[in-house]
Amino acid sequence: MDKIKQKQILIVDDEKDVLKLLKARLNSAGYFVFEADNGVDGLALAKEHLPKLIILDVLMPGMSGGEVAKELRKDPNTKDIPIMFLTATLTKEQEVACKFLGNACFLSKPYDSKQLLETVSGIIGYGSK
Repeated sequence: MDKIKQKQILIVDDEKDVLKLLKARLNSAGYFVFEADNGVDGLALAKEHLPKLIILDVLMPGMSGGEVAKELRKDPNTKDIPIMFLTATLTKEQEVACKFLGNACFLSKPYDSKQLLETVSGIIGYGSK
């Protein structure tokens, strides 16, 4: 498998500052990052690039992270891509809905950079801690 492909991560978050900081942190750890600021574009990028990990904000206007994840799980090409939900708020309803998505984990905002990199490395098996 191509070395860049092994390190591809898609970040989907409607907060531009979060995208910028996450991308910079993951790039500095050796990952190749795609980004989208909404669920519809994120879904399209996921299907186009088939990243090794998708980091999804839960609460986004239009299509939520949970809805994106459900759509990804319906597609045979994207159903097994691990998802990390990164969110400032997680309601009980969203937590329950997301638990049924399989192959997903949660990290709260604000996140600890070391914990983020350890979690990402643990999921896709690459990167510095």
